Amino acid sequence: MATSTLSVMATAKTKSLLTPEQKTFNRLKNKIQDLQLKQESALQDLDASLQLYGEKIAPTQAILLNVLTDRIKIAYQFYKTPKGMRKDELKLFKQWIAQEAEQICQMNDHSKISAEIKEIFKEFNGFSYEEIAAKDLEYEKNKMKEFFKAAGIDIDLSHIDINDSQEDMMRNVFRSIGHAVQEKKEASQETQKEKKLNAKELKRQALEEMQAKGLSAIYTQLVKVLHPDLEQNKELRERKEEFMKKLTCAYEKKDLYGLLSIQIEWMDSSNGLTQIQSKEQLKVYNSILKDQIDELENTISMLIMHPKYVSIQRFFTGNFYGKSVLEMHYKSLNQEIQEIQAEIKRLEKPGNELEVFSDLIDDMHLMNIVTTARNAFL
Repeated sequence: MATSTLSVMATAKTKSLLTPEQKTFNRLKNKIQDLQLKQESALQDLDASLQLYGEKIAPTQAILLNVLTDRIKIAYQFYKTPKGMRKDELKLFKQWIAQEAEQICQMNDHSKISAEIKEIFKEFNGFSYEEIAAKDLEYEKNKMKEFFKAAGIDIDLSHIDINDSQEDMMRNVFRSIGHAVQEKKEASQETQKEKKLNAKELKRQALEEMQAKGLSAIYTQLVKVLHPDLEQNKELRERKEEFMKKLTCAYEKKDLYGLLSIQIEWMDSSNGLTQIQSKEQLKVYNSILKDQIDELENTISMLIMHPKYVSIQRFFTGNFYGKSVLEMHYKSLNQEIQEIQAEIKRLEKPGNELEVFSDLIDDMHLMNIVTTARNAFL
């Protein structure tokens, strides 16, 4: 292959007009560069979010769990002898305690829920937390299995147990999905080998061969130019060694954009001559770049789903949309803790129970009215 660089550089030096293929190439390479920056930024934000969760949110959630537990114990004692509380208020108070017990159980791993909280949950809900947790888990497992089955993937979730921590559950789910997807992929590859290739398949293979040849040709050409072993100049040899590391990495990833970027960087730094790519070459390159764009976009959208980020996935629905979500949650947690601690401080003084818990059930009454009105409207 003739010496080549990115078309935009050729245009700058030759002052020639860009062909449609060159314009497409420039547009695609710019988009890839933007996506690579977006991916790098998203990963940094995800890691910062994970750090925020580990250092601040998780410990704060533990504090919230403790103050919620302290408050419900006081509420339970008052419920036994609810002096001054009307029947309608007592009914709401019972509903409030039931919801509080459920919230505490949901915030904790099953194995860490105290016997006292479990007893309160059972008394106010009519059944044990183990029963409802097992039913909920089975429902979620079946729903997930049906979802993947619709996509032709059978996943085995029989080993997921309520005694596992929430994070362990998610890791096991990811592991099961990964195994199922890999099995389907391997089965699909075997099936494709057995099928007779049709015209469309032959065309696809031909395109892949063209792409591979294009990558191989650029790589071979650059290896000849950049191999440091025959370079006498020490400074230049060190530069070539760095270029070769980048080159090998890009080639192993089948990264056309990376190869061409290395080529333009070397040619520009060494004042090499440039030539405009042929129409056929650019068509092949554009095809590879489009595939790379699709892959990058898919990778970015799935970053949050990596098992590494299992502890923060529940804060996001679908795509990851920034550390600010966790920062707001952290602020909300602290505010809730302060409010509950203030209530507990008031409850420490005898005679304040009715006033404090009346305020809480008033809030619940208002919430019930809003919920009923919304349901009626919908």
